[in-house]
Amino acid sequence: MGWTPGKRLRDVIWIPERLLPSAYFFGDMPDSLPLACSFSPAELHAQRETLLPGLVAHAVEQSMLPRGMRFRFPATAERMRQIDAVVRRERACCPFLEFRVGLALGGSALTLDVTGPEGTDQMLALLLEPSIAA
Repeated sequence: MGWTPGKRLRDVIWIPERLLPSAYFFGDMPDSLPLACSFSPAELHAQRETLLPGLVAHAVEQSMLPRGMRFRFPATAERMRQIDAVVRRERACCPFLEFRVGLALGGSALTLDVTGPEGTDQMLALLLEPSIAA
């Protein structure tokens, strides 16, 4: 089970302060995390610059991964600090996301891979659409 096209984004990721139905859990393992964000749409919009949508506005390239997305940034100290701050905030509100930061050989580019359970790639693509993220 995962996010499927046609499902409204708010039905999948914005479910604050209530228990999720078992349909939102992935896999058979009891430690699976739901594809759910603890922020409401209003909170997400208000805090956009300090979350993933604000960070990826600075990406020079983005590509899909099997269960997520990869973002490439110029390798600067400022961008590395921003990535660190965003990852810390996102981990608090979206614990189902997994983050991997990489530095290209020669130090010319930073990459951020954001992955998660099945459906994370579609959820991120929809979340980061300019009409939704802005």
